[in-house]
Amino acid sequence: MTQTDDIELVRGLVEIPSISRDEGEAVEWLVARMAERGFRATVDDAGNAVGEIGEGPIHVVLLGHIDTVRGEIPVRIEDGDLVGRGAVDAKGPLAAFVAAATRKIPGVRVTVVGAVEEESPTSAGARHRARLAAPDWCVIGEPSAWDAVTVAYKGRLALRVLLAREARHGAAPGPTCTEEALGLWEAIRAAADR
Repeated sequence: MTQTDDIELVRGLVEIPSISRDEGEAVEWLVARMAERGFRATVDDAGNAVGEIGEGPIHVVLLGHIDTVRGEIPVRIEDGDLVGRGAVDAKGPLAAFVAAATRKIPGVRVTVVGAVEEESPTSAGARHRARLAAPDWCVIGEPSAWDAVTVAYKGRLALRVLLAREARHGAAPGPTCTEEALGLWEAIRAAADR
């Protein structure tokens, strides 16, 4: 494969609309392109594009998502940069994974995953893959900072909560501050589980 092939890979992927929960055309296209490059390529039970290449005791997973949010950005090359919906988040990194994995490394089995529904609350594609045997290494192609590698990307909420009430006996009617704090914690957990 040439650099031109790699550019056409990312451009072709970006040109196919793939809004969350409607990624089928892009998934099938990517599976076909991976097969052309020598991958054992399939669509898994969650609808992810999955390509495996190479053999060996070391297993590396390169996971990017193939879905995008709604909206159109005309696909074009502008001042040497590819512009279009998903070019950065995250079809560009996904195509880069395919291009890189095409150049096999002896002793290494690489699985490239184009995950579906990452832009929706379900993250069905990634959740499906997380239930499988853990690889030796996993790289997630999600954009973060330009000057660093993001080691974990789960989200964080930091709160400082002060609950106060007038002094009274613990057996008095109504919730105690501790009970109110517990209720707040349960509400946060319920929201996080949605």
